[in-house]
Amino acid sequence: MTRRSIISSLFLLAGLATMTAQDFDPNLFPGYRKKMKKGRKAEISIEQPCGEAADSIRQVSDSTASGDSILPVQGARTINFNILLPIGIEGHKVRATNLDFYSGALMAVKTLAEEGINVKLNVSDYTDNGLIDIESDYIIGPIRSRHIETALAALDSTQLIVSPLDPGAEKLLGANSNLIQAPSSALAQWKESISWALENDPYKLDNYILIHGNEDSVELAFCDSLLLAAGASCSKCICNVQGEIEGWTRAFSEFRRNKVILLSNNEAILNNAVRNLGIAKGELEVYGGTQLYSYDSIPIETLHQIQARIVCPSYIDYEDESTQKFVHAYRALYHSSPTQYAFHGYDICLFMGRSYAEYGKHWRRFISSRQTMKLLQSNFRLEEHGGLVNYGMRRLKYGKDYSISLE
Repeated sequence: MTRRSIISSLFLLAGLATMTAQDFDPNLFPGYRKKMKKGRKAEISIEQPCGEAADSIRQVSDSTASGDSILPVQGARTINFNILLPIGIEGHKVRATNLDFYSGALMAVKTLAEEGINVKLNVSDYTDNGLIDIESDYIIGPIRSRHIETALAALDSTQLIVSPLDPGAEKLLGANSNLIQAPSSALAQWKESISWALENDPYKLDNYILIHGNEDSVELAFCDSLLLAAGASCSKCICNVQGEIEGWTRAFSEFRRNKVILLSNNEAILNNAVRNLGIAKGELEVYGGTQLYSYDSIPIETLHQIQARIVCPSYIDYEDESTQKFVHAYRALYHSSPTQYAFHGYDICLFMGRSYAEYGKHWRRFISSRQTMKLLQSNFRLEEHGGLVNYGMRRLKYGKDYSISLE
């Protein structure tokens, strides 16, 4: 089997993204060759694309190859990695989300090749029946935390394993230094919210208010400790599902800038808090997590009125030129628009590929000190918590002029 430096995005040709599980047919892929091993493993090699398809993919490479936060890769390096996904190589049912993730991953591999990084990709159809023997620089997958736990127990402790989709795998970090949790930690958004609120306040003169529900004791203690460590005191107010923000009059300052952090993920509590903040007088900045814009019951007009600062692990800016080029290339190949899973597969594989190409075997030693890598849907900044967890976040700022800016 030839081992080319490129595994083309053409692996999933036009129409594949809209196929049903029953329609899956590996023979539809030109240049596709596979060698099945124990555990339904396939090594895949595809010839260099040409013509319009190559031009489309090259646009993706051009749009993502540069950025102030990404250190340039010096020269070419061969990366050998595996993807473990239940994608139906032997005719099992295929979930559309898995194929979307995989199609995005293949486009990332092509982008890496365009950047001069040699890639060998092994694809394994992972099910409940066990794990194959794997030797690689790193593994992306499986997608479920229980399968990741099985993989960690079966493989050597030096083998890097990336948890791509399941937030529940975070519980495995403490005992597994070789685990990389790509979905951001549940507390990461609150840490980023506090960090954002503390900016432009070097002397800690602003007035900090934590609004929480009765069930948010963990988040409350976490944020309180972060503010205390930064030298900023804060007031704490409870917002219940019935109505008012208890203690608001006492906590609010008419003479200082009020920075309010909404800690709850409860829809009713957030709804009441936003409604009350919308009629509050005085200078106000409100910080919160993804749920602030996820719940349809929270009026977007009020978010603009309170100048909400929302921290989220992923957000796609379709007005961004890089995103538009990616969407164009994806549609040219698959005749459908990329879903969030396609963006996610692209971002994870690009982050891991670029990072490993830069550091090689010393990857684990240096990756925590790397600057945030900003990609199409997500930011990546790894911190150590036993294993490594992604603390890269995106910031959305709502303006009173009904603008939304991405930072």
